[in-house]
Amino acid sequence: MVEPKKRNMKRRYVRTSGGVVRLHFGKRKSSKHECALCGRTMHGMLHGSGISEAHDAAKTEKRPSALLAGALCNKCRAVATEEAIKVKHGIKPIDEVDLGFRKYAEMIMKRIE
Repeated sequence: MVEPKKRNMKRRYVRTSGGVVRLHFGKRKSSKHECALCGRTMHGMLHGSGISEAHDAAKTEKRPSALLAGALCNKCRAVATEEAIKVKHGIKPIDEVDLGFRKYAEMIMKRIE
């Protein structure tokens, strides 16, 4: 039976130098980041086999610098920013903002003050 800590690891059959086929275990590749609202995959975010791949990357490759770029995709972030600007200038009350965007609009309003 496989050790409990290795049950979720990636399995690979490897032929060793002695000609014996053995089972090697390794970490799985992490999944791509998804938008919190629409679920689309986000670009500009690292996804790889873990710490070793992220360690070699530059600081600007590890995390995005745009506002809410780690949580929302470009389209959702643009809509949330528009809603926040409308609320801040009094064009629209916060109660009329869509519930999905309301939390992010409030976060943007706090940041741009």
